[in-house]
Amino acid sequence: MKRCGCVILGVCGFAAGSLAQYVPVDFSSQFNMSRNHVYLANGGMMPYGNQVFNGVPMAMGGSADIDTPWAWTGLGLSQEVSQILHIDTNIVGARNVFSMISTFWGQPGPNSYLSVTFNATGGVTQTFNLIGDVDIRDYNNWVWTNTINGTTTTQVWTNDLGQRLDMQKFELDSAFWGQTLTSIEIVDSGGFEFQRAIVQAITVEVPGPAGVGVFAAAGLVAMRRRR
Repeated sequence: MKRCGCVILGVCGFAAGSLAQYVPVDFSSQFNMSRNHVYLANGGMMPYGNQVFNGVPMAMGGSADIDTPWAWTGLGLSQEVSQILHIDTNIVGARNVFSMISTFWGQPGPNSYLSVTFNATGGVTQTFNLIGDVDIRDYNNWVWTNTINGTTTTQVWTNDLGQRLDMQKFELDSAFWGQTLTSIEIVDSGGFEFQRAIVQAITVEVPGPAGVGVFAAAGLVAMRRRR
């Protein structure tokens, strides 16, 4: 039984790599910052609209008009309390999630001031705590956080003037594979001049048509092994 489980999981991993599909998440109704924001240095140079970074499509906000809403940020809201970006989704079989998140006034670890939680049917949930100088950093190369790990977080854009954008990859537990991703919740516990986040885009990776059955089988094997 264990041998069989390993074989199925191995095939599943191959299917994910070669038959992946990407579902950009639309949360534009909650965008509250334009590229013309007073704190966004050289914001007019930032990419906008539909983009592809490292092979992953991202539905960014904005338009040629720099005053068009471009991203969500906790900056400018009630500054001394946590801000929550809650996004309802309806995506079956989520495997990985990619985000584009930067910060103002980032704070280095070990403490985390930004978390991302994924919720699915069946009571499945998983939270990632993002650490400054590891998982996230400031969009502006200046005083605060300026490094990333280069593995789960990679730089995907720069204007070579000091501003850059990064993409995070979240590998979801196999318990998500046979469920429906129902929501994504980002909690920003920073404050004014203390790491406020900028969330520019989110995309969910799911298996392609030929890989769906394999993912479901792998999920069943994983459940059986846990039991």
